[in-house]
Amino acid sequence: MISVENETKNVVEELMNDSDMFTAYDVTKILRDRNPKEKIFHSSVKKKVNALFDNDEMGLYNRELVDIGLGVAPFVYHLPSMDASDYDPEWIEDFLENSTCNPISNVPVASVNAPAQSISTPASIPNLSTMTEYEDVSLSHDNRLNIPKKFIDSFNKKAYVLYDCVASQGNNIPAILLSDNVQNLQSYATVYFKGAYNRVRISNSFLTGSNNSGVYRVYKYSDNKLYVVPVN
Repeated sequence: MISVENETKNVVEELMNDSDMFTAYDVTKILRDRNPKEKIFHSSVKKKVNALFDNDEMGLYNRELVDIGLGVAPFVYHLPSMDASDYDPEWIEDFLENSTCNPISNVPVASVNAPAQSISTPASIPNLSTMTEYEDVSLSHDNRLNIPKKFIDSFNKKAYVLYDCVASQGNNIPAILLSDNVQNLQSYATVYFKGAYNRVRISNSFLTGSNNSGVYRVYKYSDNKLYVVPVN
């Protein structure tokens, strides 16, 4: 039998380390998903989450009552830089699916502005000038990049992500590569699921670096391959 209090604290710390917005019910869902043979009562989880906040164990995190459109207005826990009203109650379903995926190999998380671990050889590096369909996208309030739906309509359920490079104005620059076909990739850093709203949201851990504008350009290379580069 697990210790619900300890496991609740571990999940909350995991979510905070990823700078996620969450509710106590999200924590309950994660615990139930990871411990299917255990009886986990939401009331116990909620009590522990509230206690962590009341005892100043959530660091910079704030909480705010938010009407999430499901007949309830739970506390949403968030960093001060985030808008609690931007909380998406559907995110947890994507998280639970994603948490069951084991990448082929663990590629170190790097900055999109850092030297890329490229799968492209010098002769095959794609050139941005040949990609005529693109769109500039700003980070959301919770510091995620929402890939425009029109670019992933032809993707299967998953979008595999890794670091690559592209050619631009005579230089090779770091980029993020998204593909729905893992066979096209030697290894990948993570995988995102399109989720209930047919979307892919790239977390800020893949978008750190010297991009002061918070804007990224999404290029369509083919029906199952996209490139993302920062707009400075």
